[in-house]
Amino acid sequence: MPRGTCKLCHKDAELQLSHLIGRAVYKLCRKDQGDDSIVMTTKVVMKTSRQIRDYVLCAKCEDRFNKGGERYATSLVSRLRKGFPLLDKLRLALPMQGGPDYHVFSGERVGVDTDKLAYYALSVVWRSGIHHWKSVENQTTSVVLATTEEEAIRKYLLGETALPGNIGVMVNVCTDLASQALVLTPTSRAFPPSGLIYKLLVRGIDFWVLLSSSPNIQFVEMCCVRSPAKKIFLRDCSQLTLNAVKHFYEGSKWARNARLGGAGRKPGNSRKVGER
Repeated sequence: MPRGTCKLCHKDAELQLSHLIGRAVYKLCRKDQGDDSIVMTTKVVMKTSRQIRDYVLCAKCEDRFNKGGERYATSLVSRLRKGFPLLDKLRLALPMQGGPDYHVFSGERVGVDTDKLAYYALSVVWRSGIHHWKSVENQTTSVVLATTEEEAIRKYLLGETALPGNIGVMVNVCTDLASQALVLTPTSRAFPPSGLIYKLLVRGIDFWVLLSSSPNIQFVEMCCVRSPAKKIFLRDCSQLTLNAVKHFYEGSKWARNARLGGAGRKPGNSRKVGER
């Protein structure tokens, strides 16, 4: 293993082969599906065993991420036919409130450690922002973090500070099969009136990392850490998920091994893993 500076602790060390999305998620996908995952980029859609990984963190920091939230979050994601532990917990509980398109549950009441879920989401968004991760055909998948945000999240992940005041995490548990079968690496979009949302979908758990220059009541009430009840949202995320992957179906070249039966037909209801 090469030596270098760990991007989390900033110490010189032997660097581990770090994954953008935890290695356990890849293993789970292959175990569930018995096949390689379908990876989607803006250029190509193909079936591959390749994982998004690089030498980024030292062994101590890898272990910190694993214990801080990665292992816990992975234990709650969808296993398709073998259940969806987090969804199963919510279905046994009474919602605090709800509307026509969603229900809200108290993470505390249903026995979910939302602090660990938030830590996991922030660790993936931060990893995506501090390194250019190479996917198939050497394309990169990453987001842009301002220097001040990058450093504030780094200190939080190291345990040196609490969750920064302008950052929140929203957890959406998806009831639709499309979202339960997919993994989508972080992307960003505007969060009115003066912020950003970094979205991360991992097998039925849709994380929104919220950054706001002027946090308000709504910002606090959406957060799984800041809201008094540690809120978790239950909703059908199919439209959001389909919108997120739509451009792959329209603009990318499809490799032969990603087509149904090799006959040149794009899968309209693929349940493989997609990574952006």
